[in-house]
Amino acid sequence: MTLPAGETGVFTISAFPPDPTQEVTLYVDQYSGTVLADVRWKDYGLVPKAVEMGTAIHMGRYFGFANQLLMLVAALIVMLLAITGVVMWWQRRPQSAGLIGAPAMPAHVQNWRIPLAIVG
Repeated sequence: MTLPAGETGVFTISAFPPDPTQEVTLYVDQYSGTVLADVRWKDYGLVPKAVEMGTAIHMGRYFGFANQLLMLVAALIVMLLAITGVVMWWQRRPQSAGLIGAPAMPAHVQNWRIPLAIVG
């Protein structure tokens, strides 16, 4: 619930349950208590519906604990990929000082200033 901001403001009452199709926002007159607007899922456009659904899935609210476990597995996989990437590079890096293990640039890419001037 959000309190009115000033003399012309309204009370805003919002509910965000795990299922985004059950969301509701009410705007209530601060003096008479009458409901000025009742905004629900059916009132949303296509983009707001997609955003709300995507947010609920991303935050693990829509499918509950199973969704949270799936997102945890995805996060752990990303961390594992980052760690194993560094380990693999470390094992294959060149032993010469000053080299980082990246391949040398091809000869035709050495003249990068001219294309940059054309684009800029």
